[in-house]
Amino acid sequence: MPGLRKWGDRNARLLGDAVWEAARTRVCEELDLAPKPDKILAEWTDGLDKAHREFADGLAANPAVRIEQQGSRDRTILTGLDRLDEPASLVELDNRIGAPAIPAGADPSGRGGPRLRTPNEMIFKVVGSLRD
Repeated sequence: MPGLRKWGDRNARLLGDAVWEAARTRVCEELDLAPKPDKILAEWTDGLDKAHREFADGLAANPAVRIEQQGSRDRTILTGLDRLDEPASLVELDNRIGAPAIPAGADPSGRGGPRLRTPNEMIFKVVGSLRD
């Protein structure tokens, strides 16, 4: 598509090498960064590697999670959790605002089932019930 490269080139608005080298020290000082990124990149790399390994070890030790191969893809399978009773505080809140905080049968994530109230509407309802 004509002109697409102009808008899609992520380097288009970067400083040229000579201009960047002249500005590097001042810019890095103002951002409290080292002028040479090698040390901080090594720290980030080590941190990400450690987090990845801890996550992988946690998955391997968690009986509620397993990874199965389906076709040519790995799929994460989560074992369902037992249903928890609604806490008394949520039942009381439902009674005070005149409607369930999460409608019966709704998916609390908001990805399915009836639509949840907007956060602002919920806040107004709760604050209004506290004034009673």
